[in-house]
Amino acid sequence: MLTSDEYIPSDADFVANLKMKNFRQDDQCKYILERIEKYHINFSKAKSIANRSFLHIKHIMPKTIKSKISKKEYGDWETYLGAVTALHDIHVNKIGNLTLFCSSLNIVASNNLFEEKKKNYEQSSIIMTKQLSDCPKWDIATIQERTNKLAGIVADIWRL
Repeated sequence: MLTSDEYIPSDADFVANLKMKNFRQDDQCKYILERIEKYHINFSKAKSIANRSFLHIKHIMPKTIKSKISKKEYGDWETYLGAVTALHDIHVNKIGNLTLFCSSLNIVASNNLFEEKKKNYEQSSIIMTKQLSDCPKWDIATIQERTNKLAGIVADIWRL
């Protein structure tokens, strides 16, 4: 039973907080992404995730885009993002910029530009990741749209 000191957020507050949260690559984030994937599976004929230890949390827009090494190895995300590059730090750890990825494909995709990553996403058996291959581009607006969508799914999963 709750005491008067405890607060349970409304669904609207829960969704608003989720959209603002900066996620870390930890078990809590992985659990949330796994539950979103299970939500997708419930509406398809896909198989569920058999072994979570083979899954990684993947940043779609990479954490590092400004270093010379990153640009040389993987492509120039700063140019790709254009004028909104300054918003990278605000959106890079949002739920909309994260997905689950099989460890072997994760290594291949690395921090490549989105067009290259899409080839790996298309091979994924994880529904939320495979859906990324249908995106024409990956930018701040796309991250915001996906954050909104995933926040809605999370609210459905944990509706009070």
